[in-house]
Amino acid sequence: MFLPEYAPAQSKAIRNCNKFFNLLHGAVRSGKTWIANQIWINHVYTTDYDKFLMTGHSKATLKRNVLDDVIDLIGINYCKYNSTDGELKIPGGKVIYTVGATDAKAERKIRGATFGGCYSDELTLHPKTTLDMIPTRLSVPGAKWFATTNPDSPFHYIYKTFIKNTPRNAYVQRFTIEDNPSLTNEFKENLKMSLTGLFFRRMFLGEWVLADGLIYDMVNEDNFVDELPKERPMNIIIGADYGTASVTTFLLIYVYKDCLYVVDEYVYDARSTQVQKTDYEFVNEYKIFTRNIHINGVYLDKSAVSLKQELVNSCVCTIREANNDVINGIRSVASLFMTGRLKILNRCVTLREELTSSYIWDEGKQMLGIDAPLKENDHCCDALRYAVYSYMLNGNTASYFAKGSNLNDQNTTADEVIRDKILKLTELSQSSKLDETLASSFALCQEKPKRFSLQQPRNFRHRRNSIHTMLR
Repeated sequence: MFLPEYAPAQSKAIRNCNKFFNLLHGAVRSGKTWIANQIWINHVYTTDYDKFLMTGHSKATLKRNVLDDVIDLIGINYCKYNSTDGELKIPGGKVIYTVGATDAKAERKIRGATFGGCYSDELTLHPKTTLDMIPTRLSVPGAKWFATTNPDSPFHYIYKTFIKNTPRNAYVQRFTIEDNPSLTNEFKENLKMSLTGLFFRRMFLGEWVLADGLIYDMVNEDNFVDELPKERPMNIIIGADYGTASVTTFLLIYVYKDCLYVVDEYVYDARSTQVQKTDYEFVNEYKIFTRNIHINGVYLDKSAVSLKQELVNSCVCTIREANNDVINGIRSVASLFMTGRLKILNRCVTLREELTSSYIWDEGKQMLGIDAPLKENDHCCDALRYAVYSYMLNGNTASYFAKGSNLNDQNTTADEVIRDKILKLTELSQSSKLDETLASSFALCQEKPKRFSLQQPRNFRHRRNSIHTMLR
């Protein structure tokens, strides 16, 4: 390889990633994955063996984060990827097997196999059983293990084993956002402005720090309002958290071009009332809560199977499966709070109380190296995360994101898109009195939808300069 064409940090990685285990960690968009891809390809072609392994949090994220870029580097006409088997065949009769390490069962997929090398993406998300199994499969002379990851808890197994006390057969290098010369100052300022506290230190500074205290520590009085914008909302969605013997909550969320507004909440606590409600009763409560409002989708936790079925049977709404990726969901919501693009009406008293007092990190799990909220008084915050994160992941993201990176964003995960491309703060639309706005919105939502024509796009997401324009 010709080193002068690379940035100093990348050149350093090329020179030193020659140990058995090679870990590149640090800030988002710092160039670590880009150079790791090239080091990996060089290893595959220079190793006298024909079988190699690539692992990720899932096969889908591995393909999006890394494999697509690897295929581009090799040449799409020179390799063949079988998505069913997860096999990438490349020139020279070599095969790269891809495995999603989503849970402890993943290690069974590689047990008994022999590989000439392994490349692991999002290493901190791998189960420990998989991490323990991988090195036992690399018995070929010259086999190496390459890995990339963003920072996590300082109690995480990866930090304690490979970073705090680096073994003699391992090379570890930390990347910062300044190590990527292709990023513009505008992008870096936008990213810096969109992150705070824990996520700023981990994702921007690349530090392994403990999560403690309030999760949304950036929330302040500016995030709570009494009024809505005058214009008609582009979409109206519901976030729902369900608990038969605990708390069930619905959040009514209005989606505008530049901001999301949590307009109202329904909360029923079976523990305090000592009376449980049936799914049928909750559906009736939902009908009352959303009366005269056209709902574009209800984002419901996957575990709420019975309530989901009752809602479907009642034909009262469109159910959309919520993405329950806790940490990435929290990052997304935190970024919107930080940039002033998520507002909550003061009538949502339970949500406000959770955000400002009870939605905190679980200290016990932190000692185990796990980032997780304390599972107490968190139901409204969970419903908020389900709706906001899932809605954004479904392609409704463009007007929330900033441009400014010269990198190709196709190799990022959905959560990286969300946390890396937050728009600069813009002036919010003029707002009107709550009751007047609600009455106007209710009236508009009762109108019979117009039939679509060739001149009127069937899906608003194809309109340019709107929240529904898919980010390419």
